[in-house]
Amino acid sequence: MTCNLYEERISALIDRELKDEETGELFAHLSTCRKCRRSLESFLDLRSDLADEVSLLAPKELDEKVLRGETRPKLSVGDRKPMALLLWKRRISMPLPIAASIMIVLIAGSVALSSLWSKTQTVYITTLPVVEVHGYMP
Repeated sequence: MTCNLYEERISALIDRELKDEETGELFAHLSTCRKCRRSLESFLDLRSDLADEVSLLAPKELDEKVLRGETRPKLSVGDRKPMALLLWKRRISMPLPIAASIMIVLIAGSVALSSLWSKTQTVYITTLPVVEVHGYMP
């Protein structure tokens, strides 16, 4: 068995998930392998460092508010602070026929304006080769 597999067993040993026979095999390997002993020491050091850390707890007032079911008070329109919203960040809602009408007016207006400012000329090619088709047509 490789040392990588023994390191997985070391982790399982620390988590108390290792069976008795696997524990015996692991300790037999630890007695001969310096690398795995260092891994066990580093895992144990890490575990003790994590146990020594002070856990961050929420303030008791928050726990009490949650248990009482308190929520944030709703603000009325007059209580709200004004926010500068840009037009493209706002959501505009309108019925579909009105939105379609606005789009048609915008497209027609852009076509009309582009034809006024257009300096190009349109050339039509009317000379095409003559093709005769012979055959039976029902």
